[in-house]
Amino acid sequence: REQGFTGTVTLIGAEPHQPYDRPPLSKAVLLGTAEGSAFDVDFEALGIELRLGCEALGLRPGAHVLDTSAGPVPYDALVVATGAEPVRLPGAEGVPGVHLLRTLDDAERLRPVLARQ
Repeated sequence: REQGFTGTVTLIGAEPHQPYDRPPLSKAVLLGTAEGSAFDVDFEALGIELRLGCEALGLRPGAHVLDTSAGPVPYDALVVATGAEPVRLPGAEGVPGVHLLRTLDDAERLRPVLARQ
């Protein structure tokens, strides 16, 4: 928007939360000094449509369509920012005391576990 683009902008994210900064998850969120780390952005004022809890499933570049869990989304230009997944150590799945921290939901699940320690 700062560069003058006035067209439609849609931000699609699999998580149900407004976009947030991840570094505070392992600090302020786990310590309970912050409930989240959402970016202080007025998406509506910027004319950006948020489609949260909507997973991208596939891409049909010839048709200019992104297939999502909520149905197809046509596009003129597309930026795919997939993020990353944590590396899961073999044999650690389901082991008590072993936790992953990647999302806001992960931090919220881990906070009471750490409080009991």
